[in-house]
Amino acid sequence: AGRITAVDACPEYPDTLRSKGYTAYSYIEDVPAADKHDRICLFSLLEHIPEPVPFLKALAERLSLDGRIIIEVPSAAEPLVSLYDIPAFKSFYFQAMHPYVYSLKALDILLGESGLKKVSVQHKQRYGLANHLQWLKAGVPGGNPEYARLFDGKADEAYRHALEDSGRTDTLYLIASRAA
Repeated sequence: AGRITAVDACPEYPDTLRSKGYTAYSYIEDVPAADKHDRICLFSLLEHIPEPVPFLKALAERLSLDGRIIIEVPSAAEPLVSLYDIPAFKSFYFQAMHPYVYSLKALDILLGESGLKKVSVQHKQRYGLANHLQWLKAGVPGGNPEYARLFDGKADEAYRHALEDSGRTDTLYLIASRAA
């Protein structure tokens, strides 16, 4: 990578990043609009933003003409909700610090309102069979060592791939570009 600009509202992070030689700001509005970026990455961030349209518009303004925004968010198609309907998981998953959980349709609408368009999407299942069986059995996170031993390797890989192929995953990765 060439020049890297970091944005983090946590008070100590911009100073720490600056001390390591990075350009850092507390808020996207602090980044000069004239600064254009080839890649803007949002990992586990968008679901925390209470007003996502103005936020994404501000990002779009700072994106180079052929630039890309990479967005990773928890998915509304999370299998422990959409497939297994586990009440204990719903209490764990839907939290005040996440004002939004996104579906692909919601992301498409959000991008359109923000001057962005979808380039590609990938469904990714981060948590495997042992974790899901633990939620089903005990209603708690963390997996289960016995399940992990029984269902490691091919069984877990097949399970994750089946969820990814069906679009019922815990995570969505979306790449967007400027619409115009």
